[in-house]
Amino acid sequence: MGADSIVNTLSAAWTLIKDNQPTAEIAATKCNAVPDVNDWQDLGPLSAPTPIATRFIKNISPLGFTNVDCQLDLVYQYGATYKGGGAFIPALWITVDHCNVALLFNLNVSLRVISVGNANPGTSSPISQLTVQITEHVTNHLGSSTKSADFMVFGDGRNAQISRSS
Repeated sequence: MGADSIVNTLSAAWTLIKDNQPTAEIAATKCNAVPDVNDWQDLGPLSAPTPIATRFIKNISPLGFTNVDCQLDLVYQYGATYKGGGAFIPALWITVDHCNVALLFNLNVSLRVISVGNANPGTSSPISQLTVQITEHVTNHLGSSTKSADFMVFGDGRNAQISRSS
C-alpha cells in the first residue's frame, strides 16, 4: 500500500450494450488507476475529460446492407497528482455516440479491466497504467462473431490500442 502501488478502486467490468441498447450502467460506471492509499479521492489537478479512442462496430452484409453500426468513445482523465507527485488516472469510461442494429441482429458489448500498474516503478514519480478490453458479440440467425480490442492508457496522457482480435 502506498502511492507507488496503483489499484483500480472502481468497477472491474461492466456491460456497455445489451440486446442492442446502451445499458443504464454505462452512464455511471467507471474504472481508475490511482494510488493505493485511503485518501485517493484527494488527488490534485487533472486533465479535462479526453476522448482517446473511438471503437466502431460494423457488420455489413455481402449485399452492402449495414446490419450493425455502433460508435463507442473511450474517455479518460489523467495527470492527477497525489501530494504533488505522480500521474494518475482518476476515471475512465465509455460513451455511446450511436448504436443502430438491424432487425434479426443482436449486439452485446462489455468492458473489463485487464491490468492496472505503475509504469514508472522504483521512482518517486509513479505513472499509472490501465489496460481495458472491449468485447463485442454480434449474433443473428446465421451465426455469431466475437471481437475484442485492448486499450492501454497512462497517467501522463499516453495511450494506445495494443491489440485487436476477431
